[in-house]
Amino acid sequence: ITIQHGKQTLINDYWQEGGQGILSSIARFAEEIPLDFIKDLLVIRALILPMSAKTASESEPEILLRLLAEAKNLEENAAAYVEFDWKLQCLFARYSSNRIIPLMMNDYTAIFNRFGLLYFSLDIAREISKNYYHRLIEAIQEEPARVEGIVKDTLLKSNEIMELAVDQSHLSKKRN
Repeated sequence: ITIQHGKQTLINDYWQEGGQGILSSIARFAEEIPLDFIKDLLVIRALILPMSAKTASESEPEILLRLLAEAKNLEENAAAYVEFDWKLQCLFARYSSNRIIPLMMNDYTAIFNRFGLLYFSLDIAREISKNYYHRLIEAIQEEPARVEGIVKDTLLKSNEIMELAVDQSHLSKKRN
């Protein structure tokens, strides 16, 4: 809203004129976000995270490998995968050598928790992630430059799976 003394109050188009503050506000109300809004966020994540992961794997491989070793002991439930996967993404962001990416990630914790639970409720999503973590370990140990491609490929697959999860969620809400 733009308010100017002596002039009409204007309602701004936040999709055209808004900035990171708008996204931060939207993120604070994760329970109110339409399920299909996540698709746009996933596209952005697929643009940012692969390069961040590559940089992080080259600069801090031991830290990433220490976390990835924990993947073998994950409980077979959505909440465990959400927590683990978010830690991994945040490490990629923290060690990406870009100070803005961790700030962005911090804003999206609530959104990731909500949609991550939906995503990881699918058996196929957890299977893809198990394979992903294993492939990351191998790449970090053998050829860190491969990490970028592995992350990108997996994010593209996960975007497709998320669409499936969203569709299933919509169907289940219609039945109820």
